[in-house]
Amino acid sequence: MISVTPCIIVCFLVALASGAPSPWIIGGEPATEGEFPSIVSVQVDVFISTFRHNCGGTIISERHILTAAHCLTAWTANTVRIVAGSTRAGVSEGDIYKVAALTIHEEYDQINAWINDIAIITLETPIVLKPGIVEIVTLPPEGQSPEDGAVAVVAGWGDTQARSDDLLRVEINIVNQRECQDIYYGIGYPVYPGQICAGVPQGNMGSCQGDSGGPLYVDGTQHGLVSWALGCADPGYPTVFTRINYYISWIQQHVQ
Repeated sequence: MISVTPCIIVCFLVALASGAPSPWIIGGEPATEGEFPSIVSVQVDVFISTFRHNCGGTIISERHILTAAHCLTAWTANTVRIVAGSTRAGVSEGDIYKVAALTIHEEYDQINAWINDIAIITLETPIVLKPGIVEIVTLPPEGQSPEDGAVAVVAGWGDTQARSDDLLRVEINIVNQRECQDIYYGIGYPVYPGQICAGVPQGNMGSCQGDSGGPLYVDGTQHGLVSWALGCADPGYPTVFTRINYYISWIQQHVQ
């Protein structure tokens, strides 16, 4: 486990780009209808208009979706689409939206511990908002972070071994930043101020393949998006999320 390579860490999060199989939200349970109205499925064209779920995302305006940068590096606008308003990630369920543009953070660096792992998807047409079903997410003010130990909820589709498309959710806890830095420094990976960690000490609860770009909520506010980790909810290794409040100015700059 200690002699891990960068690809082993990140490949579980970008498995679709290489065609690798994808596990699921670990230790989770199905979300109820309307529980996460801001979440969307970011789907990609894997073969001649055959779309499948690749990553999660959230609605930050009627024309914009927030997701992880690494979810989009292998794709172009015409090979990505968004499905909103469903707890399932099937290709024919929910409202489907075409993509006009992909904006990846200009300083995203996969080699350097996936720093600035954040991106915005601009849609061709506005999302039709539906109270309780399709809504704009609440983002934190710049500089406001949840307390250590706060209960957080991560949600995502990710594939299951039985190929279930249900949206799953699991509760974990915000991990102290210094503690998380020490854990990953021990295997040669920095954790930056623009990242936030969450998990449980015993592991077996958290995110995995197909959950990348999806939200980490604390009290209904999105404080993180799934970025990377060692394995899938491995004991002792929390997931590292992109810290949303660190990027509020960047988000506002690109959502016009």
